Amino acid sequence: MGMFNDVEFLGGFIHDSVTNALQEPDSAIPVLEAGVQPLTTIALNSGPRPLYITHLMVVFADVAVTDPNPAVATDLGWSIRTSTDGSATPTYTEVVGKTAAADLPQILTDAAPTALLATANIPYDLFSFVGGAANTSIATAQTNVKQGPVRIAAKALFQVRLGLYTAGTLTAVTGLDNVGVLVYGKRV
Repeated sequence: MGMFNDVEFLGGFIHDSVTNALQEPDSAIPVLEAGVQPLTTIALNSGPRPLYITHLMVVFADVAVTDPNPAVATDLGWSIRTSTDGSATPTYTEVVGKTAAADLPQILTDAAPTALLATANIPYDLFSFVGGAANTSIATAQTNVKQGPVRIAAKALFQVRLGLYTAGTLTAVTGLDNVGVLVYGKRV
């Protein structure tokens, strides 16, 4: 068996809302006491050894949008960040982030601006859209994972941020609520 054949759930993040910034998550899975561990931030610990993230699965609990920008198609951008500075207010560095239209799934169109192209409670692999065609709907099945495994150092904090993009530029949408990111990979 290869190193990445035994993929496991590493943790997850909940975003109460997603809009025009690469936002930090609002909570983590497994749940740790807010403001206690880790201090002043929402993140997960990598543990005593490095880990590799092989899949980012995004799940939408609410597929209705209340105030979209109907003149443009909207993509879901993401960023995996890590911190090893050991401070009370960690400084995160981006390990890998995707903001270009060809790397992101399209979640809204001008033809249907108030409903996500996704189905509620169905996970979609964000890695599988990397290097694809621009304007690929998140509902379009992607069979090849195009983003290679992302290494997170041992004894580090990590988090996944989400943001909304139009043609590579952050864009505002109101009402994209309750988005989960499930992180899968391998501890080595």
